[in-house]
Amino acid sequence: MTLYIASIFSLPNTSQNTPEQNSTPIQGGYMNSERIIRESERLAITGISRTTCWEMEKKGQFPKRRKLTPNGSSVGWFLSEINEWIQSRTVM
Repeated sequence: MTLYIASIFSLPNTSQNTPEQNSTPIQGGYMNSERIIRESERLAITGISRTTCWEMEKKGQFPKRRKLTPNGSSVGWFLSEINEWIQSRTVM
């Protein structure tokens, strides 16, 4: 299975460029990376609602969020931890 994700360094999308031309093929899922993803990207990757994610975190069933600001008003997850979690749930 090949998924396409937009490259950070891709050219602006114009009518001459197709999504495939502005994307990088990734075998088996999202890129392994130590970047931090925010709530909207976490939701898009996992498909798990905010409340369910929070409940799973509290039970130790989902990677812990990281505070991005001292007061904790901004949070994110390491993409590598989300990828590991997805791999651990993959049914063979």
